[in-house]
Amino acid sequence: QMRHAWNAFKANGHWYLLEITWAAGFMDLDRQMFIRQHSDFYWLTPPIEYIDGHYPEEQSWQLLAKPLSGEEFVQRVFPTTRFYELNIKLVDLYEQVEDGTDGDAKVRLLPPDNVALVTKLLRNDRQMASSYTFICRKTKMATIFVKTYDPGNYVLKIYGKDMNDKNSKYDHVITYLIKSSKASTISSFPFFWSEWGMPGHHLYSPVQGLLCIGKYYNFRVYIANATQVLMVMGKTQHKLEKEQEGEFMWVADNIQVEQCNEVKIAAVYDKGAKGLLRFEVEDKKKIKLIKKTQKKGVRS
Repeated sequence: QMRHAWNAFKANGHWYLLEITWAAGFMDLDRQMFIRQHSDFYWLTPPIEYIDGHYPEEQSWQLLAKPLSGEEFVQRVFPTTRFYELNIKLVDLYEQVEDGTDGDAKVRLLPPDNVALVTKLLRNDRQMASSYTFICRKTKMATIFVKTYDPGNYVLKIYGKDMNDKNSKYDHVITYLIKSSKASTISSFPFFWSEWGMPGHHLYSPVQGLLCIGKYYNFRVYIANATQVLMVMGKTQHKLEKEQEGEFMWVADNIQVEQCNEVKIAAVYDKGAKGLLRFEVEDKKKIKLIKKTQKKGVRS
């Protein structure tokens, strides 16, 4: 438990909360030092957001219609100040997230349209490859999918950036603990560029990041406001077609992966063309050989 004090004052018959310490900066836990950085968030902070980081000794000072118990407070996720400055809203309130039947876990947030998100996944304090996380934002909701290669605990760090501010950078906004009981059924996700982390993007298939040469796939992707969507496979280009006119589901069915190193998905918008997704390509014979050696306990 951390002992800390903050303030409440009454004006025009209403109680308000303020936090002059955190309004002046924050504690960098990695460097064990206080960083001076002014923030208006902790002046007259809404109680429903204040409770994410402050639990008073007397529940009445939560200023909530339904106060949280101490147990509920401890289990909740702890957003950073930047989380609120970017106007991101919580959907999944608890810090610990468990995986599903397929071994994948997911975390949901509600960022505004101008905020882009990126992630970092760690196991035993070591950063894992970016292909273990994937973001979809078809609607206002941002869903972050997480794959795990082994049962255990993983740390998911999420970073946000205001795309309307040219001087903005990706800042840490929130951290979740992923508790995995099994390995994911698919080894990795496709690589995605920053544009994919903006609203109006969702991948339906294929969801695996590694495609096999000679195998057939149905490509189905939702890309809002695109005038054209292309799949580039080596020297070959395929145009994805709209499933229904007036909607943004783009499809290319029964596509055979040819001899190449990667498959890319790109979209053309009014503002220009943007690369979105990249799939790695591997020969089926080599994949079978790798799996065979892994079963024998041989590391390639």
